[in-house]
Amino acid sequence: EDSGSCVLSNGAYEMQLDARAQGSARLAGRLIYQNAPQIALDGERLFSSEAELWEFSEDKCRYRQSLNDVACELTVSAASGDCGELRTLQLKSGADKRLSLRFSFTPVLASFDDYVNHPAFWRLGIFAKAEGKRLFLRRARRGDAGELWLCLACDKKGGLGWLSEPLVSAQTELTLKAGELLALRFALCAGFSQKEAEEGAERILAASQLDCGNMVSASATLLGLSAEEIGAAMDMLPDLLH
Repeated sequence: EDSGSCVLSNGAYEMQLDARAQGSARLAGRLIYQNAPQIALDGERLFSSEAELWEFSEDKCRYRQSLNDVACELTVSAASGDCGELRTLQLKSGADKRLSLRFSFTPVLASFDDYVNHPAFWRLGIFAKAEGKRLFLRRARRGDAGELWLCLACDKKGGLGWLSEPLVSAQTELTLKAGELLALRFALCAGFSQKEAEEGAERILAASQLDCGNMVSASATLLGLSAEEIGAAMDMLPDLLH
């Protein structure tokens, strides 16, 4: 039975997710990814079937599942003021465990219409590099579409990510202590330069869980508006509404 899907958006960056945490993300007419990032523990994917609990609210989607005696909770939200998303994974085990965690997805970074009409062609032209704890993807300029960058960042040290025809994957080793909660945060942020994508991902990781889905800030970021210009635009609203 189809349990439907939900939409998370900050007015600029939009995700559509289903009960298995699968879906797509778009920004300004471009498809960021066709299939949402997948998380696997020791090679076994979380939410390969419908989650035991799936909760959708105005600003986040939460999934819960037990996998090999590990309680897992994933929270997904659109960023506040940046063109990206935050995924927070919480793990808890009744016994000490060592696990390998893999975070992977297939980037697109191209117009949705172009991609669905010529997917094999648009799988080309994405370049990847790792710098420190960050993985950067760049869609080269093609035709009228300028280059687009995507930064993947995590708040835990781990292995470097890589791009492989054209799967993006990042891996880290985890140590769980019996009864203790371990949380990891993954940020994805798009930008029109490497610096813009990286700084956005850093802000997403540093933000409070309550600070998400800010439509005004995210739209202003996409349009390149300053704080003063945002304030001036908001001051005009009363006149426009009357």
